[in-house]
Amino acid sequence: MRILLLTTAFPPSNLTGARRPYHMARMLQREGHEVTVVHGMHTGTNSWPAGLEGIRTLPLALTNMPPGMPLHQRLLARLYHRLTGTALQGPLRVLADLMLPLDHGQRWDITPDALVRQAGPQDLVIATGPSWSTFDFGHHFAHRTNKPLVLDYRDPWSIARPEVGLHMITHMGRGLSGILRRRRMWRAERKFAGKAVAITAATPLVLQNALEVIGPKPAWVVYNGFTSGIPAKHQAPNKLFTAVYLGSAYREQEWDIVQAGLSLFAKQQPRLAEHFNLIIAGARTEMDTRLNGLQAWMESNSLVTPMNRLGQADAVALQAQADLFLHVGFKGKRGIFPIKFIEYLGTGIPILQASTGTDLVEEALNRTGAGLVAGTPAAFAACLAEQVHAWLVGGATPRPVQAEVLTTYSWEHQARAWHAFLMDRCNTAGAAPATAPLST
Repeated sequence: MRILLLTTAFPPSNLTGARRPYHMARMLQREGHEVTVVHGMHTGTNSWPAGLEGIRTLPLALTNMPPGMPLHQRLLARLYHRLTGTALQGPLRVLADLMLPLDHGQRWDITPDALVRQAGPQDLVIATGPSWSTFDFGHHFAHRTNKPLVLDYRDPWSIARPEVGLHMITHMGRGLSGILRRRRMWRAERKFAGKAVAITAATPLVLQNALEVIGPKPAWVVYNGFTSGIPAKHQAPNKLFTAVYLGSAYREQEWDIVQAGLSLFAKQQPRLAEHFNLIIAGARTEMDTRLNGLQAWMESNSLVTPMNRLGQADAVALQAQADLFLHVGFKGKRGIFPIKFIEYLGTGIPILQASTGTDLVEEALNRTGAGLVAGTPAAFAACLAEQVHAWLVGGATPRPVQAEVLTTYSWEHQARAWHAFLMDRCNTAGAAPATAPLST
């Protein structure tokens, strides 16, 4: 089949959002399909040199003046951008979010009709987030060409279940402006999902949330995965026992367990603490002012080494140096299964999860034996003491990992069921919709 994949980011972009669509495109290409990927043009310095052989890519420039807008929208867009930084920016931003096309600040510089012409004939259209204008383009492409559309949710869009929402990703403001934005997004999601023959999502709860917004659709869970060949632990021993945290920080994360636990570890085990270093890379706390305390803690704690966001090669090199991965849970949240955590699973390096809840991450650690869960500062400190002591006396004893269970979290495993689901939906696009997510 000729399959068109619409996505926000794609290699050479090294954004986390590029991982899922890349592996989806690679899966489809390996199954023998002709894959065309439309994505935003990469302008950053951190690149991901992923192999794109056999995949046709159409990188598009991004614009804050999307083409095809009628006169009143063009006037509003010009006014908003001209007055950015003034006292009128806030009210104009609300009007722009309510009246301009989705992602008007960074939208593809092309109209849906022009995209149809440029992409050429297709048999199936897949649109994936997290920028929801991809669903907009997918809806119009499928409508104009009368081809089946499948929508894929990496993250939730509108929130029917509060436990799946994260402030950095799904918050749309407070007061009347927030109400109006949420109402617009809810309607847009239902509209653009109307043409879809099926939807997929990265976790069962994200999928259920989407179904509660758009109504019954054939549905399937496609977990993120790890790939074989991820570098495992570097052979040369570190001078210090090195724990590594990679990726963004979120206000909902239980960093209090880490902060108090590390303090307790240093107080109770000062000799072990002399041999310990926690590297936190790419936490990007400037994106949320409520994380200022975390930034100050990282910069002042002698056991912590903060680092900026790394390029793909540097991130892989740091990952290979880790003696332990740190992962931090989300208090009061469910249905969150970060791709970075799943990549950790594929390395064979132990994982320490700081969390009080029990959800997908904790279940994966229990099923695979790939790590430990610490729900209190005392438990966190005890886990660190155990790991560092074992490292000092000759290396930690590997925990028994359930290899057969571990493979279920790989992209290769996810590929087979996802591909079968897609082909089934293309062949039975007129079948009665399911009312709940199908099991993986």
